[in-house]
Amino acid sequence: MTTAKKVMDLVNMPDVAEFVEKQLAPFDTSKLDCFRLGKLPKRPWSYRCKYPQRLSKGSRSFKHQYQLSASMNLSISFPHSEEISVGSMAAPTSRGWSYIYEKVEIADAAELLAFAAGACAFRFLRHSRQVPGRNTHPAAHRFGAQWLEEWRHQQQPLPDRRAAIEHTRRKRELRRQAS
Repeated sequence: MTTAKKVMDLVNMPDVAEFVEKQLAPFDTSKLDCFRLGKLPKRPWSYRCKYPQRLSKGSRSFKHQYQLSASMNLSISFPHSEEISVGSMAAPTSRGWSYIYEKVEIADAAELLAFAAGACAFRFLRHSRQVPGRNTHPAAHRFGAQWLEEWRHQQQPLPDRRAAIEHTRRKRELRRQAS
């Protein structure tokens, strides 16, 4: 597999840029033009995935390949909590469904950027058919949450990492029992 051509770090977080490159290493990123880690003025975080665009209808040539951007607001205070959609369920609304939300606690700016980058990467990986599932917001958020957990485990010293893994397992078991 080829690695990402360039992760552009516009927020001066080289650890997160290195983490993104490491996470994308097992995948084919030959059609990835760039992955920007940038600043955002108002909202806490956001991501954008521009899909390849053909030169004309039926053409085999493209104007550009995948262009990814994960951004965060550098002026928000931490710790920060964010409610993310992690699924959907049938509901008596005009659409006939509603999102299921989960609260995520984010300790610092690097964690927030790792989460946003993971959600953005899912859109690229799913659209290029490298990961299974549906290309939805909840699926992207779940993928971003997985990257966040991996980021946290990478940042912890080894003894604390074992305790964190055990804590995560206990949380999952409690959720399964509650369902």
